Amino acid sequence: MDSEFRKDLVSGDWVLIAGARGKRPHAIEAHEKNVQSKAECPFEEGWDHADAIQVIKNKFPAVSPGICSPVTEREGYQIAAGVGYHELILFRDHDKFFPDFSDDEITGVVQSYRDRYRQIASEDDCAQYIMIFHNHGREAGASVYHPHTQVVSLPILPPDVTRSLRGSAEYHRVHGREAHEVMIAHELADGKRIVFENEKFVAFCPFVSKQPYEVRIYPRDASAYFDRMADGDLAFFGDAMRGVLRKFKTALADPAYNFFIHTAPLKSELPSGHYEACYRWHMELYPRIKLDAGFEAGTGIKINMVDPDYAAQTLNS
Repeated sequence: MDSEFRKDLVSGDWVLIAGARGKRPHAIEAHEKNVQSKAECPFEEGWDHADAIQVIKNKFPAVSPGICSPVTEREGYQIAAGVGYHELILFRDHDKFFPDFSDDEITGVVQSYRDRYRQIASEDDCAQYIMIFHNHGREAGASVYHPHTQVVSLPILPPDVTRSLRGSAEYHRVHGREAHEVMIAHELADGKRIVFENEKFVAFCPFVSKQPYEVRIYPRDASAYFDRMADGDLAFFGDAMRGVLRKFKTALADPAYNFFIHTAPLKSELPSGHYEACYRWHMELYPRIKLDAGFEAGTGIKINMVDPDYAAQTLNS
């Protein structure tokens, strides 16, 4: 069977797994080395000798701090002010990226994510959601070569997150179980799509992967909120994150990639305990080796030309 539609257990999105498409000439996009010298780099200044990580405001922010205001309506459309924090977390070494970080360095990355999330959550009264994401390489949207992660607080819930939260709640209502728990248990029992695991986290290519070589990292223990990760788990999460990115680098010839963290929201109409029962925070990682085209744009259905079973096998080779 060359093609199969698969429906995501949580979001309800359909994905078309079309392995034969990957055999087309140029099906996998070549990537461009986005090298930038230190002399050209805007992130080489302002470092203290002791600093390994620094946090700065984005010079070209998508949102800016401001006064909270309710969602209003104009010309028949709902609108909300673009208020929020938009920060950059910079890592000192210009030419050293996450796959090559030491244990202490990668743990420091994760701690910086968690600590900035907590700080922004305490300061930004407007924020409903805080997004942590990383672009590596030109095809992934990185305009600056120097390794840096972005953190953005939003006064609204992102649509993709909203679909996942609603889907998780509905699955729990119908089945009495957390959907992510079911997914993780199946992947661990089957084993063929696991690409990394340690005592606290497991990473696998999802059965319904939207992108070629997509990987998700989940905590083994149920937890809806990324910012509540215990100090003792930071190193394990860093280990899993670095492990997956090393596999990308080795098996896929150091591709451009994006990763981001999905977590339960800061604010919602539902009590905190609701999400603890039905949702699990996680990281999603996508190598950028394929461009969407007219089918995806016109249908909202992603075509994945690499079967997740084969993707995991390649990453583990």
